[in-house]
Amino acid sequence: MAAAPMPRRMYHRPSQRSTSRRPAGAGEIYYVKSIDNSRVVRVADPQERRELMIWLLVGALFFGLGLAYTLERFALIQNGYTVAELKSKRDALTEANSKLQLEEARLQRPDRIDAYARQNLGLQPTTEGQVVRLEPVLPAVDGEAVVAAARFRMPTTR
Repeated sequence: MAAAPMPRRMYHRPSQRSTSRRPAGAGEIYYVKSIDNSRVVRVADPQERRELMIWLLVGALFFGLGLAYTLERFALIQNGYTVAELKSKRDALTEANSKLQLEEARLQRPDRIDAYARQNLGLQPTTEGQVVRLEPVLPAVDGEAVVAAARFRMPTTR
């Protein structure tokens, strides 16, 4: 069964130019024909589909390469910032370490320790006979305790 043809419609379109040679009000007549392409089926061309797939693969390859380059570049820049931060931390720690070494050297000076002990702790230098030395009686054997004996020496008086 064939479809019935659509009726033609006519409409009047006035001229867009007002300075035409035609008298005012004269227009053109256009015929409108409705075209129904719903039954038209496009035949797939295998060559065109192959070319499209090749172009898509090439595009995907370039996109992937660009993405990989961008990610590597970003990682390189990020590592640069990390290295700079770690260098600054290392410099700060080196400076703190040198300050601590100076402080340790100052605190370990024997004259400072002696002055602190005399003034704050009330300590005095040792006198003869205050020190008792322990000497081993038996030689040490692997893994055994060392036995020591105190030998007290009386100070000699003159």
